[in-house]
Amino acid sequence: MASALCLAGCATDIMEADDVEMTYKYDENDEDESGNADSEGSQDSSGSIDDLIPNTKNETFTISKAKEMLSIGDGVGSVTLNNVKGKSVYVISQNNTKKTINTARAMTIASLAATGRAAVKKQADISDTETELEDYNGFSAVVQVPVTVNSVGVKESGRAASGRSSIGAAPHIGSQKSIFVDANEALTKFTKKKAKVEYEGKYCYIWSIVDDKILDSVSCKNMADSFDEYYLEMRSIFGKESDKIYIYNSGFKLDDMKKHTDTGTKVNIIVYSMSKPTTIGYFHSKDYYETEEELSSTTGKLYSENSSTRYSNGGKYFYINYRYASGTFQEKTLATSTLLHEFQHMIHFSVKNMAGLKPSAWYNEMLSMLAEDIFATRLNTGIKAPSVMRMGSFHKNYYKSGLTDFSTTYAYGTSYSFGGWLVRNFGGVNLVHLMMTNNKVDEDSIVAAVNTFSPKKYDFDTLFNEYVDDCVNSRNFNIRLTGTADVNEKNYTLNPITNTPIVSPVDKSLGADVGPYGFVVRQVEVSGSSCTFELSERTSRERVHIIVK
Repeated sequence: MASALCLAGCATDIMEADDVEMTYKYDENDEDESGNADSEGSQDSSGSIDDLIPNTKNETFTISKAKEMLSIGDGVGSVTLNNVKGKSVYVISQNNTKKTINTARAMTIASLAATGRAAVKKQADISDTETELEDYNGFSAVVQVPVTVNSVGVKESGRAASGRSSIGAAPHIGSQKSIFVDANEALTKFTKKKAKVEYEGKYCYIWSIVDDKILDSVSCKNMADSFDEYYLEMRSIFGKESDKIYIYNSGFKLDDMKKHTDTGTKVNIIVYSMSKPTTIGYFHSKDYYETEEELSSTTGKLYSENSSTRYSNGGKYFYINYRYASGTFQEKTLATSTLLHEFQHMIHFSVKNMAGLKPSAWYNEMLSMLAEDIFATRLNTGIKAPSVMRMGSFHKNYYKSGLTDFSTTYAYGTSYSFGGWLVRNFGGVNLVHLMMTNNKVDEDSIVAAVNTFSPKKYDFDTLFNEYVDDCVNSRNFNIRLTGTADVNEKNYTLNPITNTPIVSPVDKSLGADVGPYGFVVRQVEVSGSSCTFELSERTSRERVHIIVK
């Protein structure tokens, strides 16, 4: 599951890494391609869009029936609701922009007698509670951004080119060669170690690291058989991983992978003891570049020192933690689920990034968790399935991460919740297939796919509004989809998301950031037939609405 901070098996390489299981990293040489927005620290060039609007208005509503998304206008400070006896009142603060509204400018609720922000409590420190989330998940996350050709530098090596050496014969069981593996927990440093082929499947090799703990032969075979079992289905749903690799010739270009690696187009699964014990696995797009050894021999050049491609193994590679691959039944199942999560990342890099698109981390991770979701029933991942684990995290921590902001561990639950809601309401597995195979990313990709299935045509804001409404009302998640996808002949079952409520209100006076495409739900106490409460000043970017039920 590449879902811990990137994916339960997703690694984050803040420099140039692609996807590790639950971590996502960004290339420090690239512009921010994550889709994450800066927090609201500086004002818009107009000097007004993020100004606090004075509260000069009062609004009164008489509730005749349960209403949804009862909008509160800008500048409204006092709200009175009549005919609410026995009902629950929820006030939702929503941010439909890609810029965080920080606590100092975000809405809070106080009694009518209170003024300003006197009743505001300090927002909980996310860093203080992320450890709890890791313990809950049982693993940690790693998130990475794809290594792009415009971010990879080369330099003269001082040695003359000698021509490309032979790549050698295809490996077999017992074959050995040196492979780069992680040398620190952040997956920013790598070291070469001797590796050995333990098993060869139809579409993969299982490798161990010599002098490390070695997976037993039965487990090696089971892992290869599991990957082989889902290989064609994953490609049918998500698209095909590239059989080409980047080589340098007065600039980077794609060439047939078989010319540059002894493992050809098979996937290499390296099982070893990772630097961070709680990381399940990862995929790193650095391996989709020719090795530095080949670069040097053919061009006389080396990769720049800050490029992760210096550590390319040249081919299709996944890395799996021995701790999970050799553990309990559930841990082994989680490792298999992580392989599918990481395989989506590999395919994603191929069909999106290699096509010149720039997908954001939240979109990429959402699709990897949907890969876990689609196969969860057959994998029997139980409480580690996204519909259980991710939604459990989202229930408590939804307000700590905006949808398009993938900067904390909580972002996994946020991204999955939205993706899980989408596929259960707009086309199931076929929706995933369309998102992956259209020539768009992020919001544009999602809207285009949804509008293929929905008679109602959406823009992203309208889609997000309905999602928030469903989160607050805890509906349209408890859907079990069963059917044969058009993309192949398999029958898929998506389990219903059953945790209720979907989200829990925070303390009404708690100050909280409202992240990019994020929301915060607060409940107002009702003791009689009416209630009155005061809203703090806020900017025009913050949408406020009320649900009475």
